Amino acid sequence: MSVTSVALVSAGGAVLGAISGGLITGLITIRNTRIQAQSQREIEEASRRDQRRDQHREIRRAAYTDFLHSVTDLYESCRNALNAPLGAANAERFHELVRAPAEKTYTLNRKLTVVRMEGPMRVAQNASECSQTAILYYSAILGMAEVAELDSDASGSLLRFIGTDCDEEAIAARQAEIAFVHEARAALDGDW
Repeated sequence: MSVTSVALVSAGGAVLGAISGGLITGLITIRNTRIQAQSQREIEEASRRDQRRDQHREIRRAAYTDFLHSVTDLYESCRNALNAPLGAANAERFHELVRAPAEKTYTLNRKLTVVRMEGPMRVAQNASECSQTAILYYSAILGMAEVAELDSDASGSLLRFIGTDCDEEAIAARQAEIAFVHEARAALDGDW
């Protein structure tokens, strides 16, 4: 072999080595880029899942809070009804105060519907129980108000007239509210 042939073979080998080295390096770079891209997509997906979970948690928290505010509004309206003055001279004010909680029950039921939609089931069940007992409490007050109206000798406030007759309903309503709060907190803390 001539010197030229040896030089050509050596140069060809060097070129082939450079091309194959570049090709291998390129393939490794492509593979690493794909791995990094896949890793980045997984990180972004995890971030989106976390954001959706946080948004859903916030929606639930708002629904639970609105529901509790409606329960509190009903209780306050019931307290006002219990302070309604008895007697013929106060009849209009008495009816106004005793009937006012009825509107609060409507609002409470709307808020309950949202809690039922948002769930989870345990919270929705406790919200239903809380709503039912609060409305039963109001119904007991309403029933006693009708009795008080029939008693022409009644004076003072409705609370003074009924005494402790509605205490059982009031206690049941508060216990149901506490159970709802407990389940709502558990759901918001991720125990679902």
